[in-house]
Order: sequence, then structure tokens, then C-alpha cells
Amino acid sequence: MINYKAPGKVLIAGEWNILEKGHHCIVASIDRFVEARVYDSKKYKIIIPEKSIEVEFEFYSEDNIILTT
Repeated sequence: MINYKAPGKVLIAGEWNILEKGHHCIVASIDRFVEARVYDSKKYKIIIPEKSIEVEFEFYSEDNIILTT
């Protein structure tokens, strides 16, 4: 199992500027986090307990295009 925790961020100004090379924006981290746990499994599942969300899905390839079910 792999655990990862990353802080949230807020884009204060210039959020669309960064879509073009050489432009800037102002970003600050906030005291909110996202946590991820990755387990070895044959199925993919996303669980968000705070929102009562649980979704299972799988990937497959058709004509070199990755699709989900």
C-alpha cells in the first residue's frame, strides 16, 4: 500500500495565464489536504467517505483508445 497526502492550493490571480508558456500566476497552499491510498488490485475503485461516494471501474483498450466502464 502507498499513502500520499498533499496540501490544497488556492489560485489567487492569473489562473488562466499559466495555460500559456511564460505567463505566471499567484498560488498559495491552504490548510486542507487530499489523501490517497493505493493498493495492489485488479480493479480500480475511488472512495470518498465524506461524500458517501464509492465507484468501481475498469480500463480496457479498443483500437488503441483507453475506455472505462
